[in-house]
Formats: sequence, C-alpha cells, structure tokens
Amino acid sequence: MSLVKSDLFIELIISFIKTPLFLIIILLVLNSFGIFAAEPGAVVVASQADFGEYPNQSIGNVTVEAGNITGANLSTNVTTYRWVGVIGDVTGFIVLGDDDANTMYEWTALGNLVYMSTSSTIMWASLADANTSEVVSNFSYLSGDYADNYSLTFTGTAQNIGSGIFSTISSDFANTTAWNESYEYLTYSLTDGTYIVFAGKVFENGVNFRNETADYQVILPENGTGGETASDEYFVWVEMI
Repeated sequence: MSLVKSDLFIELIISFIKTPLFLIIILLVLNSFGIFAAEPGAVVVASQADFGEYPNQSIGNVTVEAGNITGANLSTNVTTYRWVGVIGDVTGFIVLGDDDANTMYEWTALGNLVYMSTSSTIMWASLADANTSEVVSNFSYLSGDYADNYSLTFTGTAQNIGSGIFSTISSDFANTTAWNESYEYLTYSLTDGTYIVFAGKVFENGVNFRNETADYQVILPENGTGGETASDEYFVWVEMI
C-alpha cells in the first residue's frame, strides 16, 4: 500500500471512530460480554405498618387432689424470637432516561423478586446461594438446637429463584403460608460472599397469610432472644420485569 493510500486509510478510521455509530457498536459489544450488569432497583418505602406479634395464650390450670396422680396433656403456641415477616405490594416502571432522572420512555412493569439485606452495598455480580454456615455466621442466634433455627426454617430443596437479570441461581427456601395455596410465597437465602441477601418471590395481587392482597411476603432474621429489644434495618431492592 502506498504512503498516500495508507494516510487516507488512517484518516477514514479516525473519522469513523468519532461517529456515534462507532460508539453504539462499542456499547453493544460490551453489553454482549456482560460488562454492563443489570441490578435490581432500590425502592421507596411508601408506607409501613406494624401488625404486632402472636398473642400469648390464656393461662390454663390443673386441679389436683392430695394423694392422687393427675394426668395433664399440655399444648401451646408461642411467638418466635428469631424471625420477622414483611409483606406488601410492588409497583414501578422500567425506564429509559439519563443520570439527571429525566425519562425519555417508560414501561409499566411487574415485580419479580424483592431483595432485602442488612447491608446497603451488595456485590450483585457475585450473588449465589447461601449455605447454613454462611447464614448463621451473620446471624448467630439462628444456630443451636431450636425449633426455629435456620436449618429447620429454610427446608425447601434448592431451586432456581427465577431471576430475570442474573444468571441462574439455585437456593434453598422457606415457604411461608399463603391463603390461596395455588401459589407459594417463597423466601430464598443468598450471599454475595460477604453479606446475606434474602429474596422473596413476587405474585401480583396474591393473597397473604392474613387473607389480604399482597404481592410479596418474606421472612427475615431478627434477634429477640435474651430480652434483646433493639430493632434492625433492612435495605430493599426490587427486580422488575
């Protein structure tokens, strides 16, 4: 190739690099290799209500008589001091916009999964199933020989959580009570390698354990053992589809 043709070729390459078309091609290539990873969106908690805890049962009594042996079969329900429930609705949009929050186009979307963690900085690209030791290392009160410990709560065999933005993630789960048994309110336990993330499956206009409409219903660790009364804060994200 002559020097003149070589210079002309270089000028054409430089000219093409400066065009918007070249930028679009680069963005598409980067996206195809997964360099731009989608994440669930942080949310605004529009309202919050406290439904209280399971009430103490009335005190029973046994009538005894001197010299006799009395048989007494006992039954009771007591509230857990290791778990809390969170229920509610999910609304939102998928948007095309800029970093000043100006929206060019928006699509009405449905919630797919809600994510909750005591940490606000999650490494989403590292998200994977959390095993028992990882969970109890973050929440030590979920270990031990208790009926409501972690391993006796998350008893569901690992299954795909059904995320629309992450690679396939299989996780064990807790299946909480739904009024309508045609679907299941599942809570999955995940980790980014450091922090535990709980993910709840969303059902639009589902019916929760109170026989009320709710899109999601999740179970989360909260320490009330040993007279502990301090409240904890969970950060919340929603995956929209």
